[in-house]
Amino acid sequence: MQKSIAESDILDEFRRGSHSVYKLTYRVIFVTKYRKKVITDEIGDFMKNYAAYLCGRMNSELIS
Repeated sequence: MQKSIAESDILDEFRRGSHSVYKLTYRVIFVTKYRKKVITDEIGDFMKNYAAYLCGRMNSELIS
């Protein structure tokens, strides 16, 4: 039986092990003490770039 394109796209989102199929999604939220605005645009860009670098090393994907 042939899979449709939509089914194939959905299945490509999952990782496969020898006895498992999975998709892990994490959400990370940084909250500073007293909610002070200490994460400037420059620091935010650095954090995004470093997170993308780490994801690349772990064969993962940074969604946003």
